[in-house]
Amino acid sequence: MVAAATFDAQLARFSELAAVARQGPLNSQKNLQRAARAFQEIGEAEKQLGIAAQNLVAALTTARHTQESQAQAIQERAQEIARRTAVAADLLKQYGAIGEKAAELNTLVLDLASKKSDGAGANAELLPLLGQVRARLAEVLEGALRLVTAAREADFQDIAGEADSLREQVATADVKIAAIERSLAAR
Repeated sequence: MVAAATFDAQLARFSELAAVARQGPLNSQKNLQRAARAFQEIGEAEKQLGIAAQNLVAALTTARHTQESQAQAIQERAQEIARRTAVAADLLKQYGAIGEKAAELNTLVLDLASKKSDGAGANAELLPLLGQVRARLAEVLEGALRLVTAAREADFQDIAGEADSLREQVATADVKIAAIERSLAAR
Protein backbone atom coordinates (compact mmCIF):
# COMPACT_ATOMS: atom_id res chain seq x y z
CA MET A 1 0.00 0.00 0.00
CA VAL A 2 1.61 3.23 -1.21
CA ALA A 3 0.03 5.46 1.46
CA ALA A 4 1.37 3.27 4.27
CA ALA A 5 4.86 3.19 2.76
CA THR A 6 4.82 6.97 2.30
CA PHE A 7 3.64 7.49 5.88
CA ASP A 8 6.36 5.15 7.15
CA ALA A 9 9.03 7.00 5.15
CA GLN A 10 7.82 10.42 6.40
CA LEU A 11 7.72 9.17 10.00
CA ALA A 12 11.28 7.83 9.68
CA ARG A 13 12.43 11.18 8.21
CA PHE A 14 10.72 13.11 11.03
CA SER A 15 12.32 10.83 13.66
CA GLU A 16 15.74 11.24 12.07
CA LEU A 17 15.47 15.05 12.02
CA ALA A 18 14.21 15.10 15.63
CA ALA A 19 17.19 13.01 16.75
CA VAL A 20 19.61 15.36 14.96
CA ALA A 21 17.91 18.45 16.47
CA ARG A 22 18.25 17.07 20.01
CA GLN A 23 21.96 16.56 19.60
CA GLY A 24 24.89 18.74 18.74
CA PRO A 25 26.52 21.58 20.57
CA LEU A 26 24.93 25.02 20.75
CA ASN A 27 28.13 26.86 21.49
CA SER A 28 28.72 28.80 18.24
CA GLN A 29 26.88 30.94 15.73
CA LYS A 30 27.33 28.22 13.11
CA ASN A 31 25.91 25.53 15.43
CA LEU A 32 22.92 27.73 16.30
CA GLN A 33 22.22 28.30 12.55
CA ARG A 34 22.48 24.57 11.96
CA ALA A 35 19.98 23.93 14.79
CA ALA A 36 17.60 26.57 13.36
CA ARG A 37 17.73 24.90 9.91
CA ALA A 38 17.10 21.54 11.55
CA PHE A 39 13.96 22.99 13.19
CA GLN A 40 12.79 24.36 9.83
CA GLU A 41 13.31 20.93 8.29
CA ILE A 42 11.45 19.38 11.22
CA GLY A 43 8.53 21.76 10.59
CA GLU A 44 8.42 20.78 6.90
CA ALA A 45 8.81 17.07 7.78
CA GLU A 46 5.97 17.39 10.28
CA LYS A 47 3.80 18.99 7.60
CA GLN A 48 4.63 16.16 5.15
CA LEU A 49 3.96 13.60 7.90
CA GLY A 50 0.50 15.16 8.44
CA ILE A 51 -0.27 14.94 4.71
CA ALA A 52 0.95 11.33 4.63
CA ALA A 53 -1.23 10.55 7.67
CA GLN A 54 -4.28 12.05 5.94
CA ASN A 55 -3.56 10.01 2.81
CA LEU A 56 -3.15 6.88 4.94
CA VAL A 57 -6.47 7.51 6.70
CA ALA A 58 -8.15 8.07 3.33
CA ALA A 59 -6.64 4.84 1.98
CA LEU A 60 -7.77 2.94 5.08
CA THR A 61 -11.27 4.38 4.74
CA THR A 62 -11.39 3.31 1.10
CA ALA A 63 -10.13 -0.15 2.03
CA ARG A 64 -12.78 -0.41 4.77
CA HIS A 65 -15.53 0.58 2.33
CA THR A 66 -14.23 -1.97 -0.18
CA GLN A 67 -14.12 -4.66 2.50
CA GLU A 68 -17.64 -3.83 3.68
CA SER A 69 -18.91 -3.94 0.10
CA GLN A 70 -17.25 -7.30 -0.48
CA ALA A 71 -18.57 -8.63 2.84
CA GLN A 72 -22.08 -7.59 1.80
CA ALA A 73 -21.67 -9.32 -1.56
CA ILE A 74 -20.39 -12.46 0.20
CA GLN A 75 -23.36 -12.37 2.60
CA GLU A 76 -25.77 -12.04 -0.33
CA ARG A 77 -24.05 -14.95 -2.07
CA ALA A 78 -24.28 -17.06 1.09
CA GLN A 79 -28.00 -16.35 1.28
CA GLU A 80 -28.37 -17.26 -2.40
CA ILE A 81 -26.48 -20.51 -1.79
CA ALA A 82 -28.74 -21.30 1.16
CA ARG A 83 -31.86 -20.65 -0.95
CA ARG A 84 -30.57 -22.74 -3.84
CA THR A 85 -29.54 -25.54 -1.47
CA ALA A 86 -33.04 -25.59 0.00
CA VAL A 87 -34.58 -25.77 -3.49
CA ALA A 88 -32.21 -28.57 -4.50
CA ALA A 89 -32.94 -30.47 -1.26
CA ASP A 90 -36.68 -30.19 -1.90
CA LEU A 91 -36.30 -31.39 -5.49
CA LEU A 92 -34.11 -34.31 -4.36
CA LYS A 93 -36.66 -35.21 -1.69
CA GLN A 94 -39.37 -35.32 -4.36
CA TYR A 95 -37.06 -37.40 -6.58
CA GLY A 96 -36.48 -39.84 -3.71
CA ALA A 97 -40.22 -40.16 -3.07
CA ILE A 98 -40.92 -40.82 -6.75
CA GLY A 99 -38.07 -43.35 -6.84
CA GLU A 100 -39.51 -45.16 -3.81
CA LYS A 101 -42.95 -45.36 -5.43
CA ALA A 102 -41.37 -46.68 -8.64
CA ALA A 103 -39.44 -49.31 -6.66
CA GLU A 104 -42.61 -50.39 -4.84
CA LEU A 105 -44.39 -50.75 -8.18
CA ASN A 106 -41.45 -52.70 -9.59
CA THR A 107 -41.72 -55.14 -6.68
CA LEU A 108 -45.47 -55.43 -7.22
CA VAL A 109 -45.00 -56.07 -10.96
CA LEU A 110 -42.39 -58.75 -10.26
CA ASP A 111 -44.82 -60.37 -7.82
CA LEU A 112 -47.58 -60.30 -10.45
CA ALA A 113 -45.22 -61.71 -13.08
CA SER A 114 -44.39 -64.64 -10.81
CA LYS A 115 -48.11 -65.38 -10.38
CA LYS A 116 -48.55 -65.34 -14.14
CA SER A 117 -45.54 -67.55 -14.81
CA ASP A 118 -46.58 -69.99 -12.10
CA GLY A 119 -50.01 -70.20 -13.62
CA ALA A 120 -51.37 -69.72 -10.11
CA GLY A 121 -53.50 -66.71 -10.98
CA ALA A 122 -56.16 -66.57 -13.58
CA ASN A 123 -56.38 -63.79 -16.17
CA ALA A 124 -59.49 -62.47 -14.49
CA GLU A 125 -57.56 -62.05 -11.27
CA LEU A 126 -54.48 -60.44 -12.87
CA LEU A 127 -56.26 -57.91 -15.11
CA PRO A 128 -57.66 -55.75 -12.28
CA LEU A 129 -54.29 -55.85 -10.50
CA LEU A 130 -52.50 -54.75 -13.68
CA GLY A 131 -55.03 -51.95 -14.04
CA GLN A 132 -54.23 -50.80 -10.50
CA VAL A 133 -50.51 -50.95 -11.23
CA ARG A 134 -50.98 -48.88 -14.38
CA ALA A 135 -53.03 -46.30 -12.45
CA ARG A 136 -50.24 -46.01 -9.88
CA LEU A 137 -47.67 -45.84 -12.67
CA ALA A 138 -49.63 -42.96 -14.17
CA GLU A 139 -49.36 -41.14 -10.82
CA VAL A 140 -45.62 -41.77 -10.73
CA LEU A 141 -45.26 -40.58 -14.33
CA GLU A 142 -47.22 -37.43 -13.52
CA GLY A 143 -45.07 -36.78 -10.44
CA ALA A 144 -41.88 -37.34 -12.40
CA LEU A 145 -43.02 -34.98 -15.14
CA ARG A 146 -43.87 -32.31 -12.54
CA LEU A 147 -40.44 -32.80 -11.01
CA VAL A 148 -38.72 -32.48 -14.40
CA THR A 149 -40.59 -29.23 -15.01
CA ALA A 150 -39.86 -27.89 -11.52
CA ALA A 151 -36.17 -28.80 -11.74
CA ARG A 152 -35.82 -27.11 -15.13
CA GLU A 153 -37.63 -24.00 -13.90
CA ALA A 154 -35.30 -23.91 -10.89
CA ASP A 155 -32.33 -24.36 -13.29
CA PHE A 156 -31.22 -27.68 -11.81
CA GLN A 157 -30.59 -29.48 -15.08
CA ASP A 158 -28.89 -32.46 -13.42
CA ILE A 159 -31.92 -33.19 -11.24
CA ALA A 160 -34.21 -32.61 -14.23
CA GLY A 161 -32.15 -35.14 -16.22
CA GLU A 162 -32.31 -37.74 -13.46
CA ALA A 163 -36.07 -37.24 -13.04
CA ASP A 164 -36.58 -37.46 -16.80
CA SER A 165 -34.58 -40.69 -16.93
CA LEU A 166 -36.76 -42.12 -14.14
CA ARG A 167 -39.87 -40.93 -15.98
CA GLU A 168 -38.68 -42.72 -19.14
CA GLN A 169 -38.07 -45.95 -17.21
CA VAL A 170 -41.54 -45.79 -15.67
CA ALA A 171 -43.09 -45.00 -19.08
CA THR A 172 -41.29 -48.03 -20.57
CA ALA A 173 -42.60 -50.22 -17.75
CA ASP A 174 -46.11 -48.84 -18.35
CA VAL A 175 -45.90 -49.76 -22.05
CA LYS A 176 -44.78 -53.30 -21.17
CA ILE A 177 -47.55 -53.72 -18.60
CA ALA A 178 -50.08 -52.40 -21.12
CA ALA A 179 -48.89 -55.04 -23.58
CA ILE A 180 -49.25 -57.77 -20.95
CA GLU A 181 -52.71 -56.42 -20.07
CA ARG A 182 -53.78 -56.55 -23.74
CA SER A 183 -52.35 -60.05 -24.11
CA LEU A 184 -54.23 -61.34 -21.09
CA ALA A 185 -57.45 -59.62 -22.15
CA ALA A 186 -57.24 -61.27 -25.56
CA ARG A 187 -57.12 -64.79 -24.06
